[in-house]
Amino acid sequence: MNAALAARATASPAKRAQIDAALESLVQLDISSSEGDVLKETKLRDHIAFLAGEIELAYEKPTAAQYQVYDELKADAAAGEARLQSVLGAP
Repeated sequence: MNAALAARATASPAKRAQIDAALESLVQLDISSSEGDVLKETKLRDHIAFLAGEIELAYEKPTAAQYQVYDELKADAAAGEARLQSVLGAP
C-alpha cells in the first residue's frame, strides 16, 4: 500500500485512476465530498492503524472461526497485493 501511495503522488491522471481502483478494491474509500481526493491517503492509513490496534488487543488464542476468517482475509490481501503490483508494474 505504501508503494502504491508513493507512486500515486507522481502518477499521471490515468495511472492514478488505476491505482485508486486497485486501492479501493481493498479498502472502501468512497468519499462524497469536494475534499475526497485529499482524504484518501489519510483514510487508508487510519483504517490500517485501526486494524493493527484491534489485533494488538487480542490476548486470547483465536477460535477456529477466527482462523478461518484470517485465512480468507490473508487470501484477499494477497490477491489485492498482486493487483497493486500489476498496476504499478512491480514484479
